[in-house]
Amino acid sequence: MSESLPPYSYVAYIDEAGDPGLDRVKPLDPTNGSSEWLILSAVVIGEPNEKNVAPWRNEILRETKSQRKDLHFTKLKPWNKQIACVELAKLPARLFVVCSNKKNMKGYSNPFAEQYPAPNWFYAWLSRLLLERVTYFVRQKSLGQHREIKKVRLEFSSRGGLNHSRSAFSWFESYQAASASL
Repeated sequence: MSESLPPYSYVAYIDEAGDPGLDRVKPLDPTNGSSEWLILSAVVIGEPNEKNVAPWRNEILRETKSQRKDLHFTKLKPWNKQIACVELAKLPARLFVVCSNKKNMKGYSNPFAEQYPAPNWFYAWLSRLLLERVTYFVRQKSLGQHREIKKVRLEFSSRGGLNHSRSAFSWFESYQAASASL
């Protein structure tokens, strides 16, 4: 029996730091304020490297001499953050990040973004900005490597209170359909 090829050629691992709340923001609202920053990032790799993700993580942990089993940048000592970045730079991966300082977003409303059925329009909006960059990169990379546009699998981290279902990201389906015709 032959193994079938996966329906994708790239994988984007997506995670966030901070929280999407905009009503009360630290340090403007020190009591019960949400984090000052919301950061979404993606690490994009080719599908053949999926099997290398755990060994890469283990190597970074080994280089930082960490006793942890998981790799969370915020939990690394300052000198280990630099080591982790140097190790990441050696990998066959492309990294993307979208950062929003929410102090200037406090109380902001985006009627267009709020039309979409996402549990948190701000998180969905930043996700869209991130995914626009990721999908453009994958499009260009796959045209260069394969002479055709290949698919990317999106792997969102688990985050309480957010729904990554098809309906929550219907805006992305619309964007995909529009950009496919480019």
